[in-house]
Amino acid sequence: MVSYGVDLKSIIDEGRKSNPELIKIKERLKVYQYKKEFEGSLEDPVVSFSITDIQLFYRPFSRQIEPMQAVVIGISQKIPYFGKLDLKEQIVQKKYDSEYYRLKASEQKVLKNIYISAYKLWKIDEKLKIIKKYQDVASQIIKLSNTLYAVGKSSQSDVINAQIYYTQLKEMEINLKNLKERVKAKLSSLVNRDIESVSLDLPEPDGKPDLSQFIERMKNNSPYLAYIKEKIKEKDYQIKLSKKDYRPDFRFFANYAYRQGFNDYLTVGVSFNIPVWQKSRQDMKVLEKTQEKTVVQKEYQEKLTDLTYQLEDRYYKLNDALQTYRLLKDIYIKQTEKGFESIIAEYKVGKKNMIDLLYSLKQILSVKLKIIDEIYSYNEALIEIKELSGDLK
Repeated sequence: MVSYGVDLKSIIDEGRKSNPELIKIKERLKVYQYKKEFEGSLEDPVVSFSITDIQLFYRPFSRQIEPMQAVVIGISQKIPYFGKLDLKEQIVQKKYDSEYYRLKASEQKVLKNIYISAYKLWKIDEKLKIIKKYQDVASQIIKLSNTLYAVGKSSQSDVINAQIYYTQLKEMEINLKNLKERVKAKLSSLVNRDIESVSLDLPEPDGKPDLSQFIERMKNNSPYLAYIKEKIKEKDYQIKLSKKDYRPDFRFFANYAYRQGFNDYLTVGVSFNIPVWQKSRQDMKVLEKTQEKTVVQKEYQEKLTDLTYQLEDRYYKLNDALQTYRLLKDIYIKQTEKGFESIIAEYKVGKKNMIDLLYSLKQILSVKLKIIDEIYSYNEALIEIKELSGDLK
C-alpha cells in the first residue's frame, strides 16, 4: 500500500501499530504473562508405584511368603516455604514491568525517528521549492546576459558563468531528490508501509522551553529510567527470595500398600531440606543478588547522568538554532536582498560584472537554505528533548 500526502498523526499511529521492533517487544510481553502464571503454581505431584520384597530365587511371583511383601502406590507433593511462590510471581511481574518500559522506550525512539524523517522530508521539499525559484532567476540572468552580450555591454564569459550557475542549481536539485528517496525509504521502514509524501508544515522557531522542567519530567517520566527502576525492584524481590532459601521446602507424601493375605496399610509423612551448607550456598546467593542490585543502581545513576547530559546538549542545540534563525531572518536576509538588488541594477549599466552578481545571488540562496536548516534543527532538537523526557506523543 502506497500513501500520498499522509498527515503526520496518521503516520505516528501507524508506526505504533506496525513497527516491526515494537511488534516483537509486544509479543515478548505475552511470554512474561504466561510465565507469571507458571511461576506462581505448585509443581506437579509425583505418583510412584513399587513392588517390595521380591524373592528372586524362591517363588519370585508369590506375594504371600511374608508380611513385608506389598504392592505400593504413592503420591507426593512439594510445597515451597510460605511466601516463595508469591515472590517468584512478583519477580516475573517486575520482569514484565521492565520489559513494558523497554517497549515504551523503544516506542519513544521509533516516534522520534518518524518525526525526524518527516521533518527531513519537509526540509528537502522546502529547499527544492527555493532552488526551483532560483533556477528561474538564473534563467532570467542568462537571458539578460545574452541581451547585454548582443549589444556589446557584456562578455561571453558572463553568459557562460550564468549557465554554469544554473547547472550547479540543477545538480543541487538532483542531490536533494536522491536524498528524498532515501529518507522516504527510512520513513516507510519505520511504519512498515510505503510513504510517498507527508502533509506537514513545520512551525518557525519561537522561544525556548524551560530546561529544568524537562529535566524534572525526565526523572519522573523517562521510560529509560523507569526500565532500570523496575529492574531494581526485581532485584529486591530476588534478594527476599534468596533469604527465603534459609527456610525449608516441604514434600508431603502418602503411600498405600496392598498385601495379599495380610492387612493393607497406609503410610503418610513429610520430608524437608536442611540448610546445612548455608555459608557456601544460601549466604552466597544473598550476596550475589545484593551485588546485582548494587550494579543496577549504579547503572541507574549512569543513565540519569547520560540522559541529563543529552537533554542539556539538545537544549543548547535548540537555542543555537533559535538564535541563528532570528539573525538570518531579521538581519542577514534583508542585507543580502538589498545587496542583490543594488548589484543587478549596476550590472545592467555595466558597473558590475557577472561574478559579482552571481556571488550576491549565491549569498541570498545560502541564507534562505540556512533558514530552512535552522527551522528543521530547532524542531528536531525539540522532538529529541521530548523523547528524552518521555513526553513524545
